[in-house]
Amino acid sequence: MIITKDTCDKAIKALEHAGFSPELVGAPDDPCIYVNVWNDAMSEAHEMRLHDTEIGWWAGIHDVELVN
Repeated sequence: MIITKDTCDKAIKALEHAGFSPELVGAPDDPCIYVNVWNDAMSEAHEMRLHDTEIGWWAGIHDVELVN
């Protein structure tokens, strides 16, 4: 799957709607998304990069749930 900025933009909107604070980083031809995940047991946050498959999944959530 080729991830485009448009795909990332859709995924970011869906992530924000789900309560996450995503960050788009990377070159225009190689964008990626990072999210902060809170760990209650350790009382700290970890930044994680979403895999291309996950970005595609979140973009699909945008198309199905947020557009309709």
